Amino acid sequence: RCRLCSVAAPFDGLFDAETASLPLRVAKVPEAGNGVLASKGIKYGERILAEKPRLVFPTSDRLHSVCYHCLTNLPEPESTPIAGGHTFCSDTCVAAAQSSFLNVEEAADMASLRQHCDDAGERFPLLAARLACEVIQHEATQTESRPKEAPDEWLHT
Repeated sequence: RCRLCSVAAPFDGLFDAETASLPLRVAKVPEAGNGVLASKGIKYGERILAEKPRLVFPTSDRLHSVCYHCLTNLPEPESTPIAGGHTFCSDTCVAAAQSSFLNVEEAADMASLRQHCDDAGERFPLLAARLACEVIQHEATQTESRPKEAPDEWLHT
């Protein structure tokens, strides 16, 4: 339940079946809200969860030695599929990148952002930019069948 309005949260119980086997539980922590707590003893080094990351972006020093979509190490970069100047581990990753972020990312020309992040030793802005590219590309795909004109309320200030 929402702690502000006491209405049932939309995700209550949604992942119960998937997480039942994990040694974790979500519970209220006094003065801190919800927290993830151990539901049984966990041994040192025991893997409790393994998931694919939601968002990845290669560091500049690994840009051509890992897949631009999944970060898998590339054994022979010259024999890997290339799209937009980026190397991929498979045609599947090329297609996944093109359908999720690559088209917008290439159009955005993020060279100056990459340079700034390299200079500052940061990668978070690149992850945020990739997420923005995914959102924009998704919205563009969804709106292709919609009228191209701006609604009247957008035109009046």
